[in-house]
Amino acid sequence: MSTNTLAKNQFGKRPNNWIECEPFLKETFIDIVQKASSFLDEHSWEANPQVQYLSHYLTSLKAKSLVVEYHYIDRHFMEEASLYYSKSLIPRPNWTTRVHVFSDLMDEERIDEAMRTAASGYIAKVTEELQQSYCGYIVIRPLPSAPIGRTVLKHLKCREGDKKREFLTCQAYTIHFLGFELTVHGIAFQQQDRAVAACATTAIWSSLQRVTRREGARSPTSWEITEAAVRHYLPRGRPYPSSGLTIEQMCEALRAFGFAPDLLVAEESSSPNEFLLLMDIYLRSGIPIILTFRTGEWGHAVTVVGYGTSHKISTPYEISSGEKTYKIVLHNLDYDRIYIHDDRLGPYARSTLNIGKQSLTDNETSSPPQLAINIEWPNGQMEEHSVYLAAVPVYPKLRTSAKELFETAMELFPYLTEALSDLNQELGLLVYFERSGEYQASLYGKTVNPSRVPQFQKTIALSRYVGVHRWYLDGMPFMETLWDTTDTMRENRYGENLLGVTCLKPSLQTFVDGLASRYNAVLG
Repeated sequence: MSTNTLAKNQFGKRPNNWIECEPFLKETFIDIVQKASSFLDEHSWEANPQVQYLSHYLTSLKAKSLVVEYHYIDRHFMEEASLYYSKSLIPRPNWTTRVHVFSDLMDEERIDEAMRTAASGYIAKVTEELQQSYCGYIVIRPLPSAPIGRTVLKHLKCREGDKKREFLTCQAYTIHFLGFELTVHGIAFQQQDRAVAACATTAIWSSLQRVTRREGARSPTSWEITEAAVRHYLPRGRPYPSSGLTIEQMCEALRAFGFAPDLLVAEESSSPNEFLLLMDIYLRSGIPIILTFRTGEWGHAVTVVGYGTSHKISTPYEISSGEKTYKIVLHNLDYDRIYIHDDRLGPYARSTLNIGKQSLTDNETSSPPQLAINIEWPNGQMEEHSVYLAAVPVYPKLRTSAKELFETAMELFPYLTEALSDLNQELGLLVYFERSGEYQASLYGKTVNPSRVPQFQKTIALSRYVGVHRWYLDGMPFMETLWDTTDTMRENRYGENLLGVTCLKPSLQTFVDGLASRYNAVLG
């Protein structure tokens, strides 16, 4: 049956879904995308870079089977079809195709047997078996040139030789598959369609997938984001087809959904390392970052969703205080790559942020080193661009910025260095924000004195988000200081904003007790 006949059989009739199972091959996946996206006969159709990238990514996930739902209602595309594509001369169908990815062999006989077994009272057992091999799903839109819609795939585990690969911005998505409730841990990606959504809209869309759902709200569609961005500020003419968003429009869109952005401008940072450090604070806090960079005359935006490193890169950094210079290991700089959702490419694309060399101007003065992003394409090609800024969608009551939280630690650092100098151990620091409930739960897995935990948990009053300074000696954590984030950090920040101190090393309990008493903080 041709794809054109497929579409004609659906228009004006009560829809029927149908399921097909296919063993995974790159060529098979590409054929499925062509069939599902070409609602007209498209003899000249070619797989674009996003489809090619996903075929490689599914190979890396060790996909074995694809289970295809050929009639799936996707809320995000349904709204775009209703408000934009339905008004075209050739209207698109308002349904999509959803491809489920499994790392085990699935065929029609096995699926039928799974449903019969579940109907016999063993649904929990069958669900668990399906869950073990479930890798996520890909929505295919009826847009031949931009077929990849809302896609949630699990991220790759650490490869051999990797020290770590962290995706703290990811979350659990619930999927209903033939009556079974499955989950996948990831963050949604989609390809820009250049009509309703350009790159900035898509980057915002991915970031809001995380932060809105984390606060109990429904994630907005691309249409809602574009409408919010251009509602009060439209310097480039008509919003549709979308030609992209300015920084002001991006900020307007984030504010419209309740997340005031913290803007980190690369050229305004005191150094590239400061920019990298502040980015890491937010990523470790589970907040995806919208990163913009220059590509020739145009700008481009991606969503940073993770970070990693392939080797130990902890090195001491010098901090000046008065006439003295101290050295500290900043664990927020222990990464040498980032993972991005790039709508020109695909989800979890690997890239690096590199500090360029200083260049000399005509008058022999040195210019600041530039921060560059290097994006790795599946064919091994590296694409380098100059970083412009990062926009961070921050929960409105999280009023303390990453920079303020870090600067607060630097004020305490000289005192700790002097007080612990007899130990002759290297002092280190990690800074991040955390939901207070999650922090309190984490205490049960840390080396806190068990006899102190009940009083600490019952006594301390925490803001919804707390700032955390985790202090290290020779790479081992010994103390955490907790900060109120619902106010700005004023001069007397230790008296006003320090909420509690927890000791993670029993031999230093007396020292930590004295620090907590000094600032009247709750002791753990």
